[in-house]
Amino acid sequence: AEAAETAQLKLQCQLEVEVALRNKDLEHAQEIHQLKDEMHQAELGHQADVFALRHRNGMLTEQEEWQQMEIMLLRSQRLQSEKAQEQQVQDLQSSIEWERLSAELRCRQLDSQLSRERSEASKNQELGARLAGRDLEVCALETLLASASKKDAQEERTAEALRTAQEEAKKLAA
Repeated sequence: AEAAETAQLKLQCQLEVEVALRNKDLEHAQEIHQLKDEMHQAELGHQADVFALRHRNGMLTEQEEWQQMEIMLLRSQRLQSEKAQEQQVQDLQSSIEWERLSAELRCRQLDSQLSRERSEASKNQELGARLAGRDLEVCALETLLASASKKDAQEERTAEALRTAQEEAKKLAA
C-alpha cells in the first residue's frame, strides 16, 4: 500500500510538472505572439513612413496613398482577427488538456482509493471468516464440555448408587 501511494504521489508530481510545463509553453507562445505583433506593427509603421516619404516626394498620388492605407488597414484587421482566433484555439486546447490531465489524475486517485477499499473489504471478509471459524470451535467446545459435564454427573450418580447398594449389602450381611 505504501509503494502504491508512493507511485501515485510520483505520478501526481509528474502530472503537475507536465501541466506546469504546458503552462510555460503557453506563456512562451503568447510572448512570441506578442513579439510578432509588435514586429508586424513596426513593419506597418515602416511602410506608412515609406508611403509618407513617397508622397512627399511626389511619387504617389493622394488617391493611391489612401488606397494603400486602406489595404494596410484591412490587412492589419485581418491579421489581428486571425491571431485572435489562433489565440482562442490555443487557449481552448490548453483548457481541454488541463481538464484531461485533471480528469486522469482524479481517475487514478479514485482507482487507488477503490483498490485500498477492496483490500480493506478483503481483509474484513477474511477476519469475518476466521471469527466464524472461532465461533464454531467455541460452540463445539461448549458442546463437548456440556457432554462431559453430563457424563461426569451420570458417573457420579452411578457411583453414589453403587455405594448405596454396597452399604445396603453390608447391612444385610451383618
